[in-house]
Amino acid sequence: MLNYKIMIKYFPLSILLLLIVSCNEIKVEQPIALEDESIFPKVKKITELKNTDFSPTLESTFNPKKNSIYGATIPFVWEEIRNEIGPNLSSFTSNQLNEINESESFKDVLNKNEYKTTLEIEGNLISATAYFRKSLPFEIPLDKFEIPLEFENTKVESFGFFGDHYYSKLNYYNNEDDFSLSLLPSDSEHEIILIMNKDISTNESNFISYYTYFLNQKKNNIEFNEEDKVEIPIIEFNLEKYFNEIIGSQFLSDNELYNIKDFYQRNAFILNEKGAEVESEAVAAVEALEEMEIIEKPEPKMLIFNKPFVVFLKRKDANNPYFGVYIANNELLKIVK
Repeated sequence: MLNYKIMIKYFPLSILLLLIVSCNEIKVEQPIALEDESIFPKVKKITELKNTDFSPTLESTFNPKKNSIYGATIPFVWEEIRNEIGPNLSSFTSNQLNEINESESFKDVLNKNEYKTTLEIEGNLISATAYFRKSLPFEIPLDKFEIPLEFENTKVESFGFFGDHYYSKLNYYNNEDDFSLSLLPSDSEHEIILIMNKDISTNESNFISYYTYFLNQKKNNIEFNEEDKVEIPIIEFNLEKYFNEIIGSQFLSDNELYNIKDFYQRNAFILNEKGAEVESEAVAAVEALEEMEIIEKPEPKMLIFNKPFVVFLKRKDANNPYFGVYIANNELLKIVK
């Protein structure tokens, strides 16, 4: 069992996860917050929402009619376990776990001092946790709009700005259905990337497709004009999931058989006129078994996020994002009542 005093002394900004092992069973207690959690909504199980799910990797496919959430803690926690039992893993009975094992897109997305991982071994049981929390406030809040935004026929609260803004940049603008901008928080090492493109999603999509398209389209000579408008729905959620499609699955490491005893993640996120706040944690346990140019009078650009779009949180010096949210419906938005 984890030692409370040690965790509180050395990881005061971390969430404490308790792993209790008895008779080869593992129970994951509710995390004990060591930070003020009041900023996030009350945690909900992902099963309480009909049209939202988690994506364990940037490469994982998702239904474009459903919201999808990615946090790098899943590959972080799996890397801890893989480093312990060895890299030669094979014969996965879970395709999703095999996908996590093959993913490389999480590497170096955060600095070592921006997340925490732990590893414990008790008998045949190997337990690992991963956690990060990042506050990305704007130096000056953006505008909170009084008139609701209609997102897919639902009135939702929104924020944004008119014209050029010091804490934003236009990445590219092809038309009102195909554009991207970045919001620049006070932490100059990070950025909040928003992408709108209705043609990327087909029957299946993934975050890496959006990010690759963003990189291919990105132009440095595009600027905002005085009459441009940016409007973004307010996003807020705090969701947890037990990956039942992975729990109970097995794999081999150098001919030794392992069983997944637990696989859990919680992702919390807020994006509003004040900035972004994100928190992500994951826990896994395995058990060893016996064997564009500006013209003179430009037309105003309307960058209105009223259709499915993606938000990425990313270090500017990293190759890939550490957090992503695909918004397809209103379940993660602040609905006007």
